[in-house]
Amino acid sequence: MDFQINQIITENELRKFEFIRIFLDYKLYVLNEDYTYIIAIDKSSLICGCFEFHETDEGFQLAHMHVVGSLKGQGIGSEIMKEAVDMWEIFDLPSTDRSRTYHYIENGLRFIHHCFDIGILTEPTFTRPEEYVIS
Repeated sequence: MDFQINQIITENELRKFEFIRIFLDYKLYVLNEDYTYIIAIDKSSLICGCFEFHETDEGFQLAHMHVVGSLKGQGIGSEIMKEAVDMWEIFDLPSTDRSRTYHYIENGLRFIHHCFDIGILTEPTFTRPEEYVIS
């Protein structure tokens, strides 16, 4: 399965998700089967936010995090991140090193720093990533 922002989720696909809660005008869901996706949808079933997690040898790692551009700054991503922290308590954040085996932070470094700044992510449970490593 591949769920992405700006995609309408069908009623049949939505059955594979477990409802978490409502945030503003959005409903938050987690994929039932393996908890690899946490999504936010609007009233028209448009995926407005989507965080994807991959299982690695060490556990789970945040792989991708996207929110519809016009909705950034409304707190959707922060609410999804809060749910992820509540669900797993600890998971690996993407690396800033693009040569790593697993996922690296593409455009979300500022957002992850914001999550540390407002206390969603805290040290020592999570390690605040530094700026990008140039390989």
